[in-house]
Parts: sequence; structure tokens; C-alpha cells
Amino acid sequence: MTFSGTGERDSVSRSRRVNLPDSVVAGHEYRDIEVIYRLATRLTDELPGRPPSGQRA
Repeated sequence: MTFSGTGERDSVSRSRRVNLPDSVVAGHEYRDIEVIYRLATRLTDELPGRPPSGQRA
């Protein structure tokens, strides 16, 4: 996954699949499945033109 915009980011994602094999087959119909996907991201660098965190302009 990519994020557009300014600033460096630190991202992590996790997924959990229920009732799906490790390798799925294209065109095969799977029933009663669940996919849980979580994504977290944060800026790791100050944005250009903005004061550092905790400082007012």
C-alpha cells in the first residue's frame, strides 16, 4: 500500500483470514470466510513549512 502526500511515514499492517487456505485458487468460490485487515500509519518527519511538534507558529 502506498500513501501520497508529503512527509515520511511509518506504517504497519496485519491481516487475519478465517476459513481460507494459505493459497487460494482463482475462480473458486469460497463461502463463510472472514478477512480482518488492520492498518496503522504515522508521520515520522515534520512537514515542510510547519513548526516541530509541540511548538506553536
